[in-house]
Amino acid sequence: MPAVVLAEQGAFVGGSDHAPLGLRLSRGSIYRALPAIGRDRYQTVRFETYELRLDDARLNASMGIVTRRPALATLRARATADIQANGRIEPTTRRELVIAYKDLAFPFATFWLGVAGVPLGITAWRAGRMGGFALGLLVVGGYYLLLIASDTVGMWEWVPPVSAAWLPNAVLIAVTGWLLLRLDRGR
Repeated sequence: MPAVVLAEQGAFVGGSDHAPLGLRLSRGSIYRALPAIGRDRYQTVRFETYELRLDDARLNASMGIVTRRPALATLRARATADIQANGRIEPTTRRELVIAYKDLAFPFATFWLGVAGVPLGITAWRAGRMGGFALGLLVVGGYYLLLIASDTVGMWEWVPPVSAAWLPNAVLIAVTGWLLLRLDRGR
């Protein structure tokens, strides 16, 4: 039966091979609807301490948790082994390398998008409200398209995976620099 559980404090407990994952809640209440008695009837249970066990299999399935990706060092070693064996990096290894490098490169984009916001904000003041907003959408949309295109570029054998992953950031840095130079010249 569905229930709402509210508590002042909570902590995860267990989660090892010996003890299942659970929640230990303190000073709270459980609210359950009682449709058999009446539509507006419910039950309230107050507790000082309440332990709730979580079903690991259902929790992982409902959250869409997949297996972890290999570490970057493992992927580099696999790429080196591929080159020694076949003279090139296998497509699956190349794809995983691009994804791993993109995971490292993506946080830098937030910084550069923030820096790009300065000249775009000033442009908005000069060109009206929608001018800077439209340019901002153009920059973010262009970055997103480059991010998607970097997957394709990463599969080309003549472009290293690290270059393909950092390509969108390089373009974003260039656009941000151009915007800042344009702002500095008073345009």
